[in-house]
This record gives sequence, C-alpha cells and structure tokens, in this order.
Amino acid sequence: SSLLVLYLRNNQLSGPIPAELGDLSELTHLYLSNNNLSGCVPEGLTDVESHDLDALGLDLCASS
Repeated sequence: SSLLVLYLRNNQLSGPIPAELGDLSELTHLYLSNNNLSGCVPEGLTDVESHDLDALGLDLCASS
C-alpha cells in the first residue's frame, strides 16, 4: 500500500490493468507502456502524478 513507483515498461504484459492498482494511494509514478495491455484504464490511476497511460491507447474505464 505504500508503493511509490511502479515501472513495468517493455515487459510483454498482457490482459487488463488490475483495478486494484488504483488502491495504491501513495503511488506517484506509473509506467506501463510497450506491453500488450487490453481493456480500459482504471479511473483511480489517472490521479497518479507521473504516468504514461496515454501511450497505452486505452479508454478510461466507465465508473460503476
């Protein structure tokens, strides 16, 4: 829960981005580009200070 930086670029990850990443309240940097991610970007991740989410080409998940 106190993770600050998550750098997972260029790792051949596939599938959806886990919504639970949005629960990491201390996360300030998130880098996920150059993978094979699908689905949508969980809303909670857009508040991360520095990220490359736009490079993923995925839509924002609709709020429930």
